[in-house]
Amino acid sequence: MLFCSFAQTTITVKFRLKLLAQVYCAFYFIQLFQGILDRNVQYNSRMKATLKNVAAALSLLALVIVVLTAIDHSVNVSASVSDTHIRVTVVDLDNNPVHNAKVTVLGSSFYTDNKGLSPAIEIGALTNCYDVNISEWGTVTVVVEKEGYAPAVALNCVCYNKQTRKLTVKLYGDDQSELPYVTYVESPPDDYIKTLLKN
Repeated sequence: MLFCSFAQTTITVKFRLKLLAQVYCAFYFIQLFQGILDRNVQYNSRMKATLKNVAAALSLLALVIVVLTAIDHSVNVSASVSDTHIRVTVVDLDNNPVHNAKVTVLGSSFYTDNKGLSPAIEIGALTNCYDVNISEWGTVTVVVEKEGYAPAVALNCVCYNKQTRKLTVKLYGDDQSELPYVTYVESPPDDYIKTLLKN
């Protein structure tokens, strides 16, 4: 199941307040001109018709502004959603899936299912710990924790832009390791290594 960050796909509170203010302005114009028409001041029929047309035009304009603002916000939100994800499989040393393991990526935590799989975790802007000028791929750190196992930290996990990286992390039981935690360090892609050798 594809996971999308709610912070990027839902309308923000700030936008809702702005939208509410615009709707209020639209109704304010309607009520204002309706109040003018309902006063006891005697207008001729042509003046009343003109005021009604102005009120209708302003109300329609306010409605159009509200709709365009909503569409513009929707487009901006969609454009900010990343297509880069990482999905982590957590297993023990016998390759049995570890259920309900806590997987933390970029400060956000998720839990594995009965098959040891985490959701497809969205990665925002890719950062590259080897070369900041490389945008085709980046690196992330994955932390896996589960009661009864030594915590595991996978450093420099390579994720390619607009792809879903599949990563398997093995956990050592508390009785299988004397270390307080286990660290895995992933090598960069071969092309990057070859570039370094050429230089």
